[in-house]
Amino acid sequence: MGALHDAWEAGRAAWPGVALSEDEFTRWVATRCADETAIEKLNTRDLYLTCACFRGDRAALDVFDTRFASTIDAALASLRMRDEHGDEIRQRLRAKLFAGEQARIAAYRGVGELGGWLRVAVIREALDLRRASRREIPVEDPLVELEAVPLADPTLAALKAQYREPMRAAFKAAITALPATDRTLLRYKYVDGATLDEIAAIVGAHRATVARRLRDIRDELAESTRNKLMTAIGVGVTDADSIIRLVHSQLDVSLSGLK
Repeated sequence: MGALHDAWEAGRAAWPGVALSEDEFTRWVATRCADETAIEKLNTRDLYLTCACFRGDRAALDVFDTRFASTIDAALASLRMRDEHGDEIRQRLRAKLFAGEQARIAAYRGVGELGGWLRVAVIREALDLRRASRREIPVEDPLVELEAVPLADPTLAALKAQYREPMRAAFKAAITALPATDRTLLRYKYVDGATLDEIAAIVGAHRATVARRLRDIRDELAESTRNKLMTAIGVGVTDADSIIRLVHSQLDVSLSGLK
């Protein structure tokens, strides 16, 4: 237990005035670490603070407020929401971070700095609020909308009507096959409605990098959907391309239903 004890002592030194027993700290870290040899990979100093906050320690909560107020402000400023909705977002975030057994602060697992993890949490909460405050507009089934797109070739029009469900299934399978990071980018853009600048702030990348990756994902989805559709309905490249071009041209709409 030497490494755990040393980590506990380091946490006490990092956050003076925040009381946390060694047993509580050990149990907290144990749920986030497979064995003691992996402790060195975790930010145990911040885990000490989050454990105390989760347990409702008043001193820990005060330290958290003082230490990370500027982090929250900076995240809101990056979204231009610090002044207009800042107070509401702070209140919502605090309730979710520290309220009850499902307090979100427990989701921090000691990977990286707590400040970076918190920044992402702030931006996500801000995007949730923005989405909730928008006027709700029912989104029509994108494949229904495709019916309104005229096809020069009646055969292709018949194919689209006949193979509508396989086309839907192929597109869904293509999305499912994407890496989790790519699906997350799509969710930020097409579900959360985040701008490129906002997504860049969340993932810590340059705006141009995000734009390029989203473009690549779109291309990968089109290619994957075509291949899956060809396999499912037994058509050749020419017919599949004619159908997929319609889907690809409407990806912005279709992805609005991404979960």
